[in-house]
Amino acid sequence: MAFNAWIISKHLTNLLLLVLLNPKNNDSWSAAFVPTNPPKNNLKTNRQRDFPSSIQVQKQLRPVASCLSSSINNINNDHPPSTTASDDRRNESLEQGRHPLFSLNLNLDSMAQAGAGSRAQELLRRIHALYTEGYYEVSPDIVSYNSVLKAWKEDEKPEAALELLETMIRDERAEERQSAMTGSETTSNIRVDVISFNTVIAAFANQGNHQKALELLRKMEKKKSQDDSGSDDDKDEFEDYFYPNPDTITYNIVLYSLAQSNDLGTANQAENLLREMMMRKERTGKSVVDTTSFNTVLLAWSREGEKDSRANPATNNGNAAKRQIPRRPVSTQMAAQRAQGLLTIMEELYAAGNVNVSPDAYSYTTTIQCWAKCSNTKKSSETSSPEKAPNQASPIPKCLW
Repeated sequence: MAFNAWIISKHLTNLLLLVLLNPKNNDSWSAAFVPTNPPKNNLKTNRQRDFPSSIQVQKQLRPVASCLSSSINNINNDHPPSTTASDDRRNESLEQGRHPLFSLNLNLDSMAQAGAGSRAQELLRRIHALYTEGYYEVSPDIVSYNSVLKAWKEDEKPEAALELLETMIRDERAEERQSAMTGSETTSNIRVDVISFNTVIAAFANQGNHQKALELLRKMEKKKSQDDSGSDDDKDEFEDYFYPNPDTITYNIVLYSLAQSNDLGTANQAENLLREMMMRKERTGKSVVDTTSFNTVLLAWSREGEKDSRANPATNNGNAAKRQIPRRPVSTQMAAQRAQGLLTIMEELYAAGNVNVSPDAYSYTTTIQCWAKCSNTKKSSETSSPEKAPNQASPIPKCLW
């Protein structure tokens, strides 16, 4: 009611001022203020009678307008107009847009999408230098650094991304040692997270370097790669660093890099890694396997049967001297059987209540494709119905039930 009264009073004031300032209405308003009993010594006819001018009328109405304006101000002070939710969101968005860190991260993300790795890292270096010298308000955070890592990934330069990641780890460790010596808390907001590692792993995976992607995964798992000889020259500089735990995305990136490789034996490596993921729940209590994980390994087996012995088992990492035993190509029959076994595991896990590994259309079509590539066409027709699929897989780990 107060707000409506404020609106009505405002419109009445505007109407009153409009009428007073309109010269066409001066006669009608003047007639309303004609004195009823004029003096006898000044009797005139109606046409000769002196009517008050518009200025006189305004002077007479000035106290009324002043009183009305005062009442409107009181209403406005007691009941100010409220802002809507959209206005609040707009003001909040404008306030965030003026934040220097938010603007920096937006620019870095735009450079990352454009694949401008060198420009993004140069901008990050300059902003960090300005902050150190006291010319910039805030310091770049982990989002800023991850955007630069993404820019190197899109620029197809995984070595530059790895170099930046190692620099981030060195700076983090140096600050932790400094805080331990002084007894103060760390003030830096740069902490390498799983997104940082996933970006670098994806950068190597996109280039077909599945060995480097697997090596970074083993570091996150705090395991040594099977190719490590354990010599002092190969000792990890960050051996005592507390790596973030890999998540489902980390494993799926490595699985996809193995599935896309043309090297012999990568499908078997992918399946072994998948089984490690399935057993991880027994150690950590958290499952990292999903439908994408199984489908990626199915893709690996569908491509494994097409490889021949001319494929170089170490084309990506240049470590051919470390592998003395040549790998034999897998037949299409064997690849189809391994794919069939994985599909059966998916069906049994889903039947046991694990909805994260439910087989989808891609799972069945990839398995059918594996059987279609071999000479046993009868088996391909039987796989089209899940009920007739034979169980050739190993027992399901009870930790996944």
